[in-house]
This record gives sequence, C-alpha cells and structure tokens, in this order.
Amino acid sequence: MGLRGPQKTPLQLRVINGRGPDRDAGGRKISDDDAGFEHKAPTVPSWLCGEALNTWRRLVPKLAALGLLKPEDRDALVAYCTAVASLRSAQECINEEGVLIETERGARKLNPAFTVLTQSQNTIRAFAHEFGLTPASESNVAGKAGGKDEEYNPFA
Repeated sequence: MGLRGPQKTPLQLRVINGRGPDRDAGGRKISDDDAGFEHKAPTVPSWLCGEALNTWRRLVPKLAALGLLKPEDRDALVAYCTAVASLRSAQECINEEGVLIETERGARKLNPAFTVLTQSQNTIRAFAHEFGLTPASESNVAGKAGGKDEEYNPFA
C-alpha cells in the first residue's frame, strides 16, 4: 500500500511558491532534501525523432530554465514526449478513418487508434502533472518564477 496524503512537492516548486527565501507557502523553513541531484536539463536521446523530438525541444528548455529538471528525469520526459507523439498519430488515424471502422464482415467496431489515443491521454496527464504542465500546476510555477533581481515582497 502506498503512502497516504498528497505527494511531496519538488523543492524548486516549494521555493517558487514560497513566502520568501527558503520558506514554503506556509512560512516553514525549506530544507534542501534533493539528495544531491544536479539540476540541469537532461540530454536528448539520439533515437528520439519526429513529434516526440519536437515536444522535447519545446518543453525541456522551459522546464530547465525554472530549475525543475535533472538528468535523472530523462526517462520520464521521454515517456511524456513519446505519449504526445502517439496521441498525435492516433488522432490523425481517427481523423482519416473515424472513431468507428468497418470489419471484414461488415460490422462496425471501435477504431483501435481510439484505445491508443485514450492511453496516450492518460500517460500525458500523469506526466504533465509531475512536471507542472497542467493548467493548475502551471499557474503555480509561472506566476512566481519571474525575475531573480526583484526585491522580495511577501504580499506579492
């Protein structure tokens, strides 16, 4: 059985969403419990191509600029990017053939691409939440990641 309660927020998100230097949103001191991970963008796999590579190139620089990535996140990012590529491919297939297709015997059945589409959507949703890419988590990250040379304002 898994741990109860909400997942622990990554250190960088706690700092970005916090009340001040080294303080979380509740005003509690934040300890650097990252286990010594170096925060920088992971390298793109040489075999990543097409829509998955485009997704990588679109997202990784932005997430790295926020300090949310480390090289160990590479596999999770690859899973997200390939799910986006699968989603696009499945949607293109559905656009061509339709949601329902005709079998050899003339019966109508659900296009197998629809299953790929829904599985890709679920994968994307799970990883998007982890990386702060959902609308709710994006507003938590984008709103406070502004300038580093701005004066600290606890009421902002």
